[in-house]
Amino acid sequence: MSGTVLLALLPIAAVNLYLLWWLIVRQDAQITASVLAGWLILALGSKVMRPEQALVPVWLPFLYPYVWLGLAAVLWMLMAGRGSGGRVAARFAPAPHDGLQSLMVAALLLHASLAMALLMASPLARLYVFSPSLLCLLLLACTFIVRLYQLRRGPRPLGVLFVLVVCAGLPVLVVGAARWLQAAG
Repeated sequence: MSGTVLLALLPIAAVNLYLLWWLIVRQDAQITASVLAGWLILALGSKVMRPEQALVPVWLPFLYPYVWLGLAAVLWMLMAGRGSGGRVAARFAPAPHDGLQSLMVAALLLHASLAMALLMASPLARLYVFSPSLLCLLLLACTFIVRLYQLRRGPRPLGVLFVLVVCAGLPVLVVGAARWLQAAG
């Protein structure tokens, strides 16, 4: 039983450590501020929802890092658009070695694909809340796809076809993984 729990927590720890590592290496003030603001928003929201539990605002953002990163990515996108004169697409062209911006772009793509999936099928809403490990694996996979795309295309903005394929493909992966987990368990 404990091995299964540790295996389920591994993707969550991987996302948290990956984010922490890139924040230390990169030292980008905008992304660091957006990550801290995203954590604060999620912590305050969880405190409002569960005021009787004192430590929920501390540990909940670390258990659901994709929600935390989604909030941070939206805040980063707003700050990046403001800094580049409203041209947000200019910031979606990070250098191939920039893993922190690719993580933010991957979080935006993951949440856009989940929004598309929730419009099509409401049972996926339960998966968003009850399966943080699966969504952390999807976030890592999406980050890997964005990094491969950056290495191949260089510092050009993300293509519309790429964004549409990722946003349509991730819900298919979620449904496939959910069916596989349901059949296995």
